[in-house]
Amino acid sequence: MQIEEQLNAGNFRNPYVKVGINIQYTASWVSTFVTNILKEYKITIQQYNVLRILEVYHPESLSIKNISDSMVDLSSNVSRLVDKLVDKKLVEKHPETLDKRKVQVSITPEGLEVAREATELLIEKFTEKVQTLTPEEANLMSDLLDKLRG
Repeated sequence: MQIEEQLNAGNFRNPYVKVGINIQYTASWVSTFVTNILKEYKITIQQYNVLRILEVYHPESLSIKNISDSMVDLSSNVSRLVDKLVDKKLVEKHPETLDKRKVQVSITPEGLEVAREATELLIEKFTEKVQTLTPEEANLMSDLLDKLRG
């Protein structure tokens, strides 16, 4: 469905306004889609992002800053996200011996399981959604989004 129809909007002022609104609308659509899948695991998109980052580096642990630097949502409060994941027993915090203010974070076996299961489900469900695109179109869309971000 065209964005004009989806939003019950008339014509956009120019194609750049249209693409901007379309990107915002699609980002919200994707976020809602992912949020609904992650509800099964009782985690948010940002918490999932932390788990995925830690999974990639497992069995190593990472500092809060290293996690923060790798986040998709750069405005995330990683310390708060980690605390919530500690409460859920999906990650562990390890204070550094020389400077107790610095903390290393590692993923627990339960966290690994959640990250891996959620990833498989997200890949399956999202692939179903985007198969309206050919692989070439998906690559082109990805390339165009990369180009947009400069």
